[in-house]
Amino acid sequence: MTTNFVLRGEYSVDNGAHWIGETAITAACSTCPDSEQPAAVQSSTDKNIWVFYSTNPTVSTFSIWALETTSPIYPVHDVSLTTPVFSLSNPIQYAGGFPGPYIGISPVETIYINVQNSGDLTENVTLHLTISNTTLYSFVQTIQVLSGNLGNFAFSWNTTGAKPAQYRFVINATISTPESLGNQVDNVATIPNAIHLYPLGDVDQDGWITIQDISVADLGYGATPGNSRWNPWADITGGGIISIVDINYITYHYGTIS
Repeated sequence: MTTNFVLRGEYSVDNGAHWIGETAITAACSTCPDSEQPAAVQSSTDKNIWVFYSTNPTVSTFSIWALETTSPIYPVHDVSLTTPVFSLSNPIQYAGGFPGPYIGISPVETIYINVQNSGDLTENVTLHLTISNTTLYSFVQTIQVLSGNLGNFAFSWNTTGAKPAQYRFVINATISTPESLGNQVDNVATIPNAIHLYPLGDVDQDGWITIQDISVADLGYGATPGNSRWNPWADITGGGIISIVDINYITYHYGTIS
C-alpha cells in the first residue's frame, strides 16, 4: 500500500477559539507527489502568506516549492522591543548618586528603551517599565512611532532613598489596536539584575562595604587630588579631601550589602 502525504490547512478568525474549513492545500490523490515539511511566512513585499514545502514531482528527488495561500493581509500591527532593549546613562550608579566635583554622579538614572514599529501603520506606543526589588517603581510613557521606525523612550528614575540592591526591569510595549497573538511575544522583556545600586561608601564597587573599603579610606586620610593616596570614591562628602567624616561614614555603614 502506498502512502501519499498532502498538506491540509484550516483557519481561525478569533485567535484560535474556533477553527474553520480544514481543506487540502496540495493535491490529494494516490498517484500525486508527496507534500511534506511545510513552513509559513508572511511576505513583507506583498503581505501574502506563503507556504514553502518539500515535494517530489519527479518521484526520484525532492525539491522546495512555494504556495501562496491568502490574499494580502493588511494592515499588520506589530511592535517589538529591540536588542539590547535598554541602556543606562551611568555605568556605575550609587543609590542617591555620588557627590562631586571629582566624580559627581547624579541621583537620577536615565534609562533608554527602543521600540521597533514593524507594522504597516503609525502607532501610539505605550511603554510600561517596572523596576523592582523590595520596592517597586513604575513608569509609563506613550509616544507616536511611524511605520518602520524606532520609538525612543527615556525614563528618569530618581534613586534618592532607593535601597542599595540589584533591581529587575520588566518592560512591556502595547498599542491601542491589539496585535495578533503571534506578534505579541516580542513586546515583553524581563531583565534580572538590570541595574546595581551600590551603597555610598562602597569604595571598590563590589556591592558591599567591607574592611577593604575602610582600609582604603584610612590609607587616604588627608589626601587630596594629585596625592598618590587619593581615591575619589572615598571622598564621600565631595569636599575634595578624604576626611575623618568620610572615614566615619564608611565605618558606620560597615557590612551594608547590596
